[in-house]
Amino acid sequence: MENSQAWTFLLGLTLYLLGVDSAFSMVEAVATVLKDTQTFRGWPQSLLALALCLLGLAISALFCTNWGFILFDSIDHYLGNYLLLLVGILQCFGVGWAFDYD
Repeated sequence: MENSQAWTFLLGLTLYLLGVDSAFSMVEAVATVLKDTQTFRGWPQSLLALALCLLGLAISALFCTNWGFILFDSIDHYLGNYLLLLVGILQCFGVGWAFDYD
């Protein structure tokens, strides 16, 4: 393939920009929901976004410590098993409520 290093650079740049775009959309979605609540109504949107980014940085930094893999493994276990089971049960209740099952 001609100019393969340029294509590799473009792939890496694309993946990086997709990650930045995903992070931006998640932070802005949460900041908008918080801005609509009574507690954070007077806060500027940029300050809420900064607070959310710093909170995300602090939580993510825990995974970079020596016990980060153990923390990741335990969170993966509980989210992958018990939270998905709880979500499935709540979906069953939601469908039963929506269709008026007696």
